[in-house]
Amino acid sequence: MRKRHWTGARPDGFGLALVFLILLQMPLSVPAAGQKMLRMFIGDMQVLQPGPVRRVAVGIDKVISTSILENGQLLVLAEGKGETVLRLWLKDGGERSYKVVVGERDLGRASSEARAMLRNLPGVTLRRVGGNLIVEGEVDEEGKALIKQIGAVYKLVDLTTIRSNALVADLLKPYSDVTVRTVGKYAVIEGHVSKEQTAIIEKVKKAFPNVLDLTQQKRLDSKKMVYMKVQMTEFNRSRLRELGIAWDSSIVGPKGVFERNFVTERGLSVSPNIQGVASAGYFGIATEIASKINLAVSNGDAILLASPTLSARSGGKAEFLSGGEVPVPVPGPNLTTTIEFKKFGIILKVAPEADERGNVLAKVETEVSTIDQSVSVENTPGFRTRRASTEVSLHSGQTLVISGLVNRELARDMSGLPWLHSLPVLGPLFRSTKFRDARSDLVIFITPIIQDPDQPLNREGVARADALRKEFLDRLDLAPDILD
Repeated sequence: MRKRHWTGARPDGFGLALVFLILLQMPLSVPAAGQKMLRMFIGDMQVLQPGPVRRVAVGIDKVISTSILENGQLLVLAEGKGETVLRLWLKDGGERSYKVVVGERDLGRASSEARAMLRNLPGVTLRRVGGNLIVEGEVDEEGKALIKQIGAVYKLVDLTTIRSNALVADLLKPYSDVTVRTVGKYAVIEGHVSKEQTAIIEKVKKAFPNVLDLTQQKRLDSKKMVYMKVQMTEFNRSRLRELGIAWDSSIVGPKGVFERNFVTERGLSVSPNIQGVASAGYFGIATEIASKINLAVSNGDAILLASPTLSARSGGKAEFLSGGEVPVPVPGPNLTTTIEFKKFGIILKVAPEADERGNVLAKVETEVSTIDQSVSVENTPGFRTRRASTEVSLHSGQTLVISGLVNRELARDMSGLPWLHSLPVLGPLFRSTKFRDARSDLVIFITPIIQDPDQPLNREGVARADALRKEFLDRLDLAPDILD
């Protein structure tokens, strides 16, 4: 049998502190068999968790007082100096017995003893503030565990931080928008960060497991969002005037520019022969016509062909295509041929820009293109295209009206292009007898609506998010072990 021999090596300071701590926790008076020892100072409180408590008995009520909590745990208050016995009867039928020793706190002695036990922790200080002993400084995980044990005996107020938390703060110090604070044993990182800073924080989290990342991505340039409600309709031409839009009867061909009376709100008229206007449609602005459009649809005076909603950031672009793409062979170098796809149908492009007063300056491009078999070359079809481009200024909620884009001659000559019937928007329009007889027209309504962070709905959402985040941080401050 091999015997172990003491090598004679002296224990280090950390080991001596643990031995001294164990000796201090040994009771001066030995409890009876089956009893547990409970040492307290006057004014202390302690929660016992033996299980749901049914009944309590105290030997000397001047030494301690008790209270059963709602969760079945027992709160013990040290009232006066002395010894007593605490006996518990549990709801499950079990029993517990404690010998309770309550003494007067000698802060001077406690301070000296605690300071002696903490002397091997560099950078840690102990000071008295009123009737409390406060420990401050930076320690590692091992030192934090020792302070927790010593604090349980001497009732220390632990304000130390884990040294790695300080390192985390130093690493992130160059970033002014980032803050690091200690909650329990965690280094909580907060602030608004960029993508590059997020990558750095991810590396810090891998190096320091006690890091809690609560940062948020920096908001990009928060330009306003413009939502454009588009309604493509086949409208009875006689009903267009009831919308407050007067198309000038002397116009020949799709050429015109809008004029609007901002005083009388009497709609607008379209004037002919304006120089510099794209020759592919009529443009006009109207207000509060949504209900009139809905009424016309319900009465059969209009047919809603499509109603997409486009969205773009102020200064951006949005595009809508109702049609398809046709493969077109294109000669390439070295006698090669590549295939390109040509779009056809109705193409709508809008580039809005919103100001602080709710105005929208929009560049609108419209195009209607169809395949023209009469001009095909080597089985490659030609295209009939009508396009318009204009810039308009509207207020959020006003409606831009576009008409005159579709050539009726094409609708009358559909026998050679039967597949046009299946096209969205154009198919139902070309099948319409009213359209072929010039009694209806394709009318496009575009209504821009500005959305920005200052609108009530967005502010309410941000406020709810901030409240939830604050509630989480408050709970973290009250119970830092919640993440353990």
